Amino acid sequence: MGVARCRIMTVIVGTVMPALLYAGEGGGAEGMREALRGKVAEGLKAGRDVRLSVRLLGMRVRAVAKEADARGIKLEAAGTIHEKPWGEISDVLLYSAAGQAVDDRSGEDRMLLAKFAIANKWNDKAEGLLYGVKEMSPFLSAEADRLLAELKGETEKKPEKSVRPLIKRPVVKKETAHRAKPGPAEMDAIIVAGPVRAAAPDWAEAEFALFEGAEEAIGAFLDKFLEPSGAVCVHVDNAGTADDIVEGIAPWDRYLVLSGSDRVREAYRSIWKNVYNELIPVNNGFRGGYYAHGYDAEHASELLQHLWGCLDVFPEDAELIEQNRKVADAIFRCIDKRTGLFTSLSLNNSGGGKGQGSAGKTSGHDYIYMNALFQDYIRSGNPQYRIAMLRFGEAMNRAAENNKGLIPCTVFTNGALPADWWNGPFSYPEWGCPGVGGRGWGAYPSIGAFLTGGDERIFRGLRSSVKVLFEAGGGNVPAHKFDGKSWTQGNNWQLMHVIERIYDNTWDAESAEWVKKFGSGYAKYFYFGAGGTGQPAASFRNRAEWMKQQAERVKNRTGGKPKTGDELTEMAPDFFYGYHYIDGNWWAMGYDNGRCGSVVNTPVRYFGEKGRTGLPAGVAAVVTHVEKDWLRMRLYNRNAESVRMWITGGFYGTHRIAAIRVGDNTKEVGSPRMLVELPAKVEVEFDIVMQRCAYRPNAFPWKYRGVAAEPLPEGKDLRTILNIPF
Repeated sequence: MGVARCRIMTVIVGTVMPALLYAGEGGGAEGMREALRGKVAEGLKAGRDVRLSVRLLGMRVRAVAKEADARGIKLEAAGTIHEKPWGEISDVLLYSAAGQAVDDRSGEDRMLLAKFAIANKWNDKAEGLLYGVKEMSPFLSAEADRLLAELKGETEKKPEKSVRPLIKRPVVKKETAHRAKPGPAEMDAIIVAGPVRAAAPDWAEAEFALFEGAEEAIGAFLDKFLEPSGAVCVHVDNAGTADDIVEGIAPWDRYLVLSGSDRVREAYRSIWKNVYNELIPVNNGFRGGYYAHGYDAEHASELLQHLWGCLDVFPEDAELIEQNRKVADAIFRCIDKRTGLFTSLSLNNSGGGKGQGSAGKTSGHDYIYMNALFQDYIRSGNPQYRIAMLRFGEAMNRAAENNKGLIPCTVFTNGALPADWWNGPFSYPEWGCPGVGGRGWGAYPSIGAFLTGGDERIFRGLRSSVKVLFEAGGGNVPAHKFDGKSWTQGNNWQLMHVIERIYDNTWDAESAEWVKKFGSGYAKYFYFGAGGTGQPAASFRNRAEWMKQQAERVKNRTGGKPKTGDELTEMAPDFFYGYHYIDGNWWAMGYDNGRCGSVVNTPVRYFGEKGRTGLPAGVAAVVTHVEKDWLRMRLYNRNAESVRMWITGGFYGTHRIAAIRVGDNTKEVGSPRMLVELPAKVEVEFDIVMQRCAYRPNAFPWKYRGVAAEPLPEGKDLRTILNIPF
């Protein structure tokens, strides 16, 4: 094997005679990895020194470290990358463009690096790495705290100043949390008092009926179609059937992030995991973590929305996190490193499909793929993924600027526009522009804001596109379809998601007018309505009745079980309207796939005291008004005992809860989360004052204090900052 011509890393195991090993260019990557693993294992078994230089896309040092640790062999860090001492190039090692040897997305790997640094007395490096561990992995937080205390010669940590109760006694909540600095050991509950109601208020009674209706409808579906293995009765027989199977099930996350029994939640997860495992061996299956040959953005997102929904309902599930990491890795490999656009319309696990008509092109639908990178980033903090998301967005901004303000349906990977830029790759004749692409369009304003602390420059191409569509449609209704000569109007409902996400990330007059003209009823109620609970209560009752009808439809089905994914989807409970009033944002609506491209942008999110996603049993919530820097909401607790719950600023903890106002009482909070105690049988209305996009997004917002948002530099255009060459 020839010596690899790329960055190398050297790790020494033990202190005796070294055996130098290289991973070269030939022989196949997997074969090289297996050969290296064997040689490393031999060296460790013999107690010898093993000096390992690996091509960074090959074997991870983590495997060597684990083996050494299991055998009680001390690891020492040494060696070179471009002939620089390791202690000076840890960032290069962690964020190498060639791939990760020690994976910066893993708290476990950062812990290994921290221990290397401690062993070599690089205490400043170790301290920074340990804080990174605390940001990434709650499971290693206690060990990181211990090592930090040892580094500083401390025997005990100082507790954070507690959040004092707003109305009554302090209630201490012990926790171990993931933070950028030595964090709080305790937080007091804010006890919110209000009138005691023996019977639930009308809106809460309707909301409980909504939850019960969803539970009944989904339960009827599971009774009929769920097998003892946890799989549904339709199984994956080729890559094209998987997305059809989950298309009607994936949107249940809209219910499950707010409520849901353990049975329904576990079924939601087990259905996904069975589909994932069945997809691996079939033609074009997930060998290597993603499609082997390639798949388009529209249908891939219809499958992956179930994975992303599972991650939001079960944010700490290690198996789901690893599945998404593999998907994100595959998608990242399909990005052209020069332009930031994708290399193909058909992405796979080997850099993009090479088929005629697909290679060398990017679709306006491809914003959808940012979800996989985002779901990994909010757990790992991987800076490569952050930059990749921002560069893709800026590349599409440039494509829009080169196309008179409108994001093209198709653009070449080099940034050039095809002659028929309007001729999208999937379902264009039916869905128009942006059509299916609107799923991803609706996600990116939120992604861009979350990644940059609210920088509106990030999604200016989407903004200019909406403006073009309104102008082409005559001013009041956006145009729908372009045939190369003229525009026509049509069913452009997916654009509602886009204009609402632009508005609730900018709050300016122009996008406000778009929402008033073409926004959803929810948006008009939240942003411009008179408040009150009448409209939410009516919507809850309507959907509760709909769900009961769905349950009866499934129970009364005759003719045997569904045989195809489409037939299964027809029987799945769908159209989860009404839920938007509970957390203040419209982001999914049923098997029509509003979720496919959606990064959730609710102004608040709810968790039980111990971190279970959603409202505690017997608690109802309703949001009645939303502004840029505050919202109004109500809670009701029908339980005979008080209940504690977490409320977070934003779905991913991006918003700073500055204060809570209950009547004439105001209490400062200053955190992305607050622990609330709601007395028995109490209904309370209160305002939450917030600063949006103050923190970096993370997957565990009920646990952590938050890390300050990371803005982009001012004074330069984003094309220059993000190095877009066209």
